[in-house]
Amino acid sequence: MSLNEKAMLVHLNISFWTARKYDRKISREIELQYNADEAGRYNKILIANEYLANIRKMISAARTFHYENTLPWNDNGGRLLPAANYFNYVKAMQNLQADFDRETANFIRVYPDLKNEAKLRLNGMFDEEDYPDISTLRTKYAFSSQVTPVPEADDFRVKLNDSEVDSIK
Repeated sequence: MSLNEKAMLVHLNISFWTARKYDRKISREIELQYNADEAGRYNKILIANEYLANIRKMISAARTFHYENTLPWNDNGGRLLPAANYFNYVKAMQNLQADFDRETANFIRVYPDLKNEAKLRLNGMFDEEDYPDISTLRTKYAFSSQVTPVPEADDFRVKLNDSEVDSIK
């Protein structure tokens, strides 16, 4: 039995809004205050960490599960998923994605209130332009896992002579 009959490749892609923003103005003000030059970067925490903690936990759980149930394969993020673990993996990922989607929806629902809280917390550092509108914010959250077959050694599509193809295989 060949490898492509025993396993498949899976790619996990998760994106989220970090709610952090580099502030050039504040960084420069700190440098002026301390008479320093290129001394650091000030990144504002736009939404208090506690409000994003559950989403980060979901992401961490999904990535941990993904790495524990797959094997390294190539540099572009694809990992080898044994066929015997396919149904367990898919079911668990569906549950993790549902958790992520629920937590994301909860966050987006309270986002306007969190933004108002940030106005008070950040005071003079608050900048309306740092905050995406709701529709843009929704696009910053995504969760997907894609399963593809392991390529077969015979499926080599470059025109080379037979000895070079055999060497690559």
